[in-house]
Amino acid sequence: AENLPDWIMSEVLASPTKTISYPIPTDSFEQILIQTYQASTDQEGQVLGFWETIFDLKQPLQTYLDSSAQALVVWSDATSGASFKEEADK
Repeated sequence: AENLPDWIMSEVLASPTKTISYPIPTDSFEQILIQTYQASTDQEGQVLGFWETIFDLKQPLQTYLDSSAQALVVWSDATSGASFKEEADK
């Protein structure tokens, strides 16, 4: 865990599931990468360590979309306009 940034360890430990996931930006839909950090704890809740996993969601997502007759479409807020207003924007 020495090489994990403090802010990641803090977010993982603050999470109810002791797990945080972040998308990894890619240039296309060829890969849909998710980076997950998870804390391993003992029965008393003491942190034993952290592990990091990078998973490509492309194949499982494609299987789901194919079986449900759904599709991903490219959407850009910059060209289509805002579809919702955040509460903080008021």
